[in-house]
This record gives sequence, C-alpha cells and structure tokens, in this order.
Amino acid sequence: MFTKALVGIDFSPVAEPLVSCLPELKRWGIKEITLVHVVVVGYAQGSGYGSQETFRELLERQAANLRAAGLDVSVLVSAAGDAAEELVRLSHEEGADLIVVGSRSHNLLHRTFLGSTAREVLRRADLPVLIERIDPPEDGAETCAPVCAQALDRVLLATDLSGRSHAAEVMTLALAPACGAVDMITAHESGAEGTSARALDLAASLSRLAPSSRHLRAEGTARDAITAAARDYTLVILGKTDRNWAAGKVLVSTAAHVAEKAGRPVLLVPTAEGQASPVSADGV
Repeated sequence: MFTKALVGIDFSPVAEPLVSCLPELKRWGIKEITLVHVVVVGYAQGSGYGSQETFRELLERQAANLRAAGLDVSVLVSAAGDAAEELVRLSHEEGADLIVVGSRSHNLLHRTFLGSTAREVLRRADLPVLIERIDPPEDGAETCAPVCAQALDRVLLATDLSGRSHAAEVMTLALAPACGAVDMITAHESGAEGTSARALDLAASLSRLAPSSRHLRAEGTARDAITAAARDYTLVILGKTDRNWAAGKVLVSTAAHVAEKAGRPVLLVPTAEGQASPVSADGV
C-alpha cells in the first residue's frame, strides 16, 4: 500500500476536479499529500516566474479541503526547465511513494489527448504513477469532471506474466483487501500463450484476497484488449520496466492509450532491476 503521494497541480481546469479525487486515496493507505506546482522557466517560457507566492496561496486553498478530509497536506512551488523531471525529482526529495497526475484533453475539446507532462512523468518515474482521468467539461460547464469515484471498487490488473509486470502484480495483491473486486487480464499477441503455471499462481493469490476475482484472456494487441476490457472497471493497473527502453515505451504508450480511450484511471507500477521475479501462490 501507499503512505504519501506527490500530486502535480497545473492550475488548468483540471486542477479542481483532480484535487476532489484525492480524499479517496485514504482508502489506498495515503495519509500525507504534497501538492506541487512547477513553474516552467526557460526560453520562451517563464511567465509564472516570480509569482511563486501567488501559486503557493492557490495551493493552500486547494489544501484546505483536503485537510478538512483528514489528510496531512503540504504545498510546494518549484521552478524548473522540465516539469516532468522536476516532479520525479521532488517525489524522491519529499519521500513520496506515489505520484499523481491528471490527464486531460489538450484544449478541453478532444478526449483523446494525454498531457505531455503526464506522459513524460509516466516514462521517467521509478515510482508508481496514478493517472487520474479528467473529462472535458459538458456543454455550458466551466469545469472538468473527474472520473475517479471509488477507484478501488472494481480493479483490473493487466499483465503479460513477464518480469516487467512483477511489481504491478505485487501492488495489486497489496491493494486487493481494500478493493471491492479484482480481476486480471492476460493479453497475448497473435494467439501466443502465456505461462499457465504463473497465471494459475497469480489467479489463486487474487482469489484468496478478492474471492470474486476472474482471469480474463484476450487475443489481439495488448493495448486494444486492455482498453476494451477497462471500460467495465474503475481502475486499471499496469507494470513497466526501464531495463528495455523499447518495451518500456510501449507500456507507457499502452497506459496512456487506456487512460485516453477507456477514460479510466490508470496506475502504472515500475519494476526495478533485480525485482523481476515471479509472483508465487503466496503473492511474494
């Protein structure tokens, strides 16, 4: 489970609905939250530089509701040339074990765009990253709408049963007691079969923690199969590893695709070097 989250806030129309999602993280084990705004400085940028105190006041307003909900909240304004790199750096500096970013349409008209900062955080982070899906406003509405209510009610673990999914499998097992239901989907390209023993072990572990869990098998490309299944769930969990840059890029792309097309929150969990070992029937 998690204890502390670092949340990137950009003061776009996404900010308020993103913050409204955060009290639910208490169900994930989160007790502390750091709200962060990164002022991007550099060539042709920097319009917000020098306004840190204003941004800090805005963050404090967002923090007030979270504190009222029982969370320990701090705020931080930083200036950097690369917002994604700074968010990842600060996540370590602040001792966070979860990074939270919001996905949205580029101009609040198109649903199928994941912000470049969120995508870069997904690619670079060596901590789990939660993409909170924020929908564009309905006609006449001034604010966006979050898609985060009760995210742990119905969870889908997407795994290829390889080492790169190990940390996502372990994380799902840790979250399972707090979930309403947990299923897993294994998608294989061109009809290739996964390691049945591993699938059976993982399915058995999930069944003990979430008795109604199911093992879904899908053919076709992984991201299309996962996206199609994701629409029936409130959260999708995926794994990645940075040991294979090309594979990592594909998994980040898959996570972004699911967030964009299925419109569901996605938790991307990295597997570090040396951690990629099978999950046993005991979940370890």
